Amino acid sequence: MNAHKLLTIGFTILGNGNWSGGINYLRNLLILINDELADHLSARLFITPDQLGLYEDHFHDVLSTAP
Repeated sequence: MNAHKLLTIGFTILGNGNWSGGINYLRNLLILINDELADHLSARLFITPDQLGLYEDHFHDVLSTAP
């Protein structure tokens, strides 16, 4: 029997948050994983408390729990 396993992958803020395209790219990637690939992948976003304050508005609707 081949059981389906969920793969968890982790991400950090790209370019230390100085690249606005990186924030949008990461947000779109997390949306894709949450919506289309949720049966296969689980994503984790690793951020510092300072980054949470800066980027919470960008990611609040794609994060299931607070970091």
